[in-house]
Amino acid sequence: EQNYLERYPGDDRVDLLGLDAYQQDGGPGYIRDLDQNLQMLTAYAQAHKKLLALTECGYKCLADAKWWTRVLLPQLGKYPLCYALTWRNANYGEFFGPSPGEK
Repeated sequence: EQNYLERYPGDDRVDLLGLDAYQQDGGPGYIRDLDQNLQMLTAYAQAHKKLLALTECGYKCLADAKWWTRVLLPQLGKYPLCYALTWRNANYGEFFGPSPGEK
């Protein structure tokens, strides 16, 4: 929480707390870290009457075909997020969301 709030401008200037979280590999660390960070942000958001969002997320080129339902969806369902946004699909070889021709 201390690291997150290091540059926090104050409750009078913030309406929404967000977190950017990208999976870098197939390991369980992403789930653990995302869960810990969302727990911390949920507590802070509720205590300070702020909205909460997963402002950027994804897994580059989706190396795990079940990532959406096995990894991301269970975490999204545990927290009062107002939205979750995947990062952009820059080109055919680099995508973070559904992409034509990819499974």
